[in-house]
Amino acid sequence: MFSKRAFNARRRKTQALAKKPVKVANEKPTTEIFVNQTVIPFKKTCDFCEEKRAVFHCPKCTTTATGTGDFLCDSCDLEVHRHVKRRNHIRTQIPDVTAREAVHKIMGCFKYLLARKVLVAKCRLEFQRFFDPPTKTYFYFRPSIQETSWRKPLCLKEAELCPYPSFDDYVFRIQGLARHKAARNYLIELIRQTYDKIFSREYTRFYYHFNGKSTLVPRVAWTKPRFLYWRDLKAFKSEDVAALMIQNQWHAYKARQFMMNAVRAQYTVKTDPLTGRLMYTNVHTHKRGFKKPPLLGSEELDPEDMSLWGIYRLGVFFRRLGYGFIAPELRRFDVDGALLLSFEWQDYVDLGFTQSHVIKRVLLQIEKRAFFKSHRDLPVTLVRRDRLRYHHRVEKAAISIQRRYRVIYAALQRARAAERERVEKAKKKAEKDRKEGGLWWSGKIKNLPVPDHGKVYGNRTVETVHGWGSWIGEKWVPLDDKTRPHKQRYKHNPLNVRFKFARTLHFKNDDAVQEQRAALVARLLEEDMRQRQAEAAVAAADKKARRA
Repeated sequence: MFSKRAFNARRRKTQALAKKPVKVANEKPTTEIFVNQTVIPFKKTCDFCEEKRAVFHCPKCTTTATGTGDFLCDSCDLEVHRHVKRRNHIRTQIPDVTAREAVHKIMGCFKYLLARKVLVAKCRLEFQRFFDPPTKTYFYFRPSIQETSWRKPLCLKEAELCPYPSFDDYVFRIQGLARHKAARNYLIELIRQTYDKIFSREYTRFYYHFNGKSTLVPRVAWTKPRFLYWRDLKAFKSEDVAALMIQNQWHAYKARQFMMNAVRAQYTVKTDPLTGRLMYTNVHTHKRGFKKPPLLGSEELDPEDMSLWGIYRLGVFFRRLGYGFIAPELRRFDVDGALLLSFEWQDYVDLGFTQSHVIKRVLLQIEKRAFFKSHRDLPVTLVRRDRLRYHHRVEKAAISIQRRYRVIYAALQRARAAERERVEKAKKKAEKDRKEGGLWWSGKIKNLPVPDHGKVYGNRTVETVHGWGSWIGEKWVPLDDKTRPHKQRYKHNPLNVRFKFARTLHFKNDDAVQEQRAALVARLLEEDMRQRQAEAAVAAADKKARRA
């Protein structure tokens, strides 16, 4: 360990040596290196111990006269930077190689990278990568030796045989394809606008006429424009083109009929008794299968055999007979040719035929066909017919129940209507009796004196024909409707309507109050009359003032 005295003595010695450089005879040139903007000899010794080779350089620790920082070995660096003030100094490690050695290392790394690129390129030429959908992984194939492996070639290391595209690569590729397609569509649209396809009667073929403004493009050519590829222009609709189109369609129809007839001559069809499916047999190879020959398309092997007809073909048959109204029922009950052949008279009635001569005509049209003599209903078809009959029985029962219910429901509605009418009449009669009774009572009490309201009501808040309030002496004081303990209003018969003609109050109907009620009502009538007369006088005065 260094003491403070020894540290200062060594520092003074180092400064003195820096002031008086010592010349050494026959000094051998040394290799210099560059560390933190300072040029030092290679394998410089430690500034403190001067024995070991310096490993670290601290720019902040400056004990030399040059002020470039201290160069320390391992032990001296640990000792110097043990103090708290120097513990956080950042040091730089001095390289232990010469410039020549560093050059050799850099050249070696460069050659290694170059050789790696050449090796990866040769590996990509030698191997192929494929995707396996069942396992959802890639496998590698080497065509030169016909070898397959799940492992990536060892020489690739972290590289890939074919680099996987990134998200940006996918985006750029999709954008490029979209722009390419838009440009191609625009080019094709321009070609269609500037070219006409015309039929030549002299040469009996089509030629292309250019009607654009360019003088570099030939006006007439037998070949179509290059960028149409598999597309073609629509021909100009002249008489020759129309005739040619009709002829082509007719030739195509005849060729299709010829091919179908040839296929029908090569195959026979029978129904498999176990599965109920149609089995096609080749008469030459004797091969059997449930798949219909593809050349038949939507046609059947025997076009006259109604057991092979579908729902649409059966609908066409009934339309040609003039019974197109039955086509929706065929689709509703899924009736095909095989099921129709198993029908009896009642089944036709349930299907929708109401006239007997129509059913006879349909049966005659079926019986006169050649296939009907050898036709036999399959068990599967009979099961379908029984299910359809059960459905018709259930439907008839449901209709019968609905009709009965409608009759009962109509009777109930009539009874309810009669009851409502009776109740309305009773209400009208009761209203009429109430009004007549009120008029009679008003005539009886109109000449009676009116007692003091305070004695009658006791200055209590009551509900009268005037509303909610109280009598203070002979004066009526109305109160806010919110002060009611409960609202005594009726939806159909409000209080002022119920007592409009009677002019009475809602008291108990006893003998002690009858006289008070009569006097009060008379007084109210008189006040009402006076108020009306005063309002009429005020209105007349206003009218006279306006005229003046």
